[in-house]
Amino acid sequence: MSWRRRVLMGDPAHFSVKGGANPHTRTRWGTRRRVDRTRAIEQWDALKRTLEDLGIEVLVVPPDPAQPGLVYPANAGFLTDVDAERPPAEKRFTLSNLLPTRAGEKAHYRRVLEPTGLPLAEFDPRYRFEGEADFFPAGDVHLFTSGRLERQRFVPHLGFPPWKRVYGFRSDARLEPELAALVAPRPVLRIGLVLEAHYHGDTALCAFGPHRQHLLVYRDALAPDDWPVLSARFGDAVIGSPARPDPRTRRHPHRRRRLGVPEKGWRQREVHDRGSGGRCQRPVAGVLRGQEVPVHVEQELGGGPAALGLNPLERHRTRRSIGRWSLGHTWPPPSPRKPSSRQRVEVCRDETRRDRGGRDGKAPGDPQRDVHPSDRCDRGC
Repeated sequence: MSWRRRVLMGDPAHFSVKGGANPHTRTRWGTRRRVDRTRAIEQWDALKRTLEDLGIEVLVVPPDPAQPGLVYPANAGFLTDVDAERPPAEKRFTLSNLLPTRAGEKAHYRRVLEPTGLPLAEFDPRYRFEGEADFFPAGDVHLFTSGRLERQRFVPHLGFPPWKRVYGFRSDARLEPELAALVAPRPVLRIGLVLEAHYHGDTALCAFGPHRQHLLVYRDALAPDDWPVLSARFGDAVIGSPARPDPRTRRHPHRRRRLGVPEKGWRQREVHDRGSGGRCQRPVAGVLRGQEVPVHVEQELGGGPAALGLNPLERHRTRRSIGRWSLGHTWPPPSPRKPSSRQRVEVCRDETRRDRGGRDGKAPGDPQRDVHPSDRCDRGC
């Protein structure tokens, strides 16, 4: 029997927001968002058919109304030698230790995977780990992403509303030695995450291409000290979004000079989006080994950018753009200051003299020049 790639998918029949465990599942007030389950099921069915048409075997995790997070099976665990053309018995699947609100999912994944012949294993339950969302192959290494673990809660906040929710990250950095032993002799490269909106590594890093040799990177989601390591490891195969400018330099030119930021060209240019919650395509041109490669990313559901290494969208909370995705500036832009009536008269006279030429030998625009009645414009200037 020939080797065949398998994909694990969770049936979205009971898809909903239960725990609100990431920033995209809650509003700015902290209340849980709702999902369009009908649309999600339609999209899920289309994806499943597409994978099957490509010859991929799809393993479906049955739905459970008490566990709506089963639709995210990238968090189920980690499969060793995922790209190797070997029978399942020669590989091993290590189950994840998920958040308390999703801890009940482990039994469901075990029931689905045991009939496939995959040997199953578990980590020490003291260490949180969320599977291939934080540990995945890229080129000749495995990337392990982690961040500060927090107990999710609301805390006081100086602003409006006067509270905010702390989310934290999902995988424990202390698991690195055990993960390295699973994939040896391949090295493990640990990358730190710093933005809670990108709480999993697969929302900021995406390996693709033959042997997963190319890497899309969203730099702002990574620890600053880890970007040079990543860039040196992948070289020309990495496509990284430019880091956003230091917010301390936005409106203070003297700070730009003090921090060594150029006077011109410091503002990042980004692509446009039609707004959160809608289906959008963002074509971005990346340079890969000296060739221009168009990359298309589709965002089917609301909640923010998903993949990426592409230029991120920023949500600016201004009086006229609250809740809209704007791109490095507020929209609509502020109206220019209206000139006074005296300024309009002077401008109008100068333009008329320049068009018709001087009648008294004086240069057009000369304040000492007499204005001929025919030089007046239609507004009577």
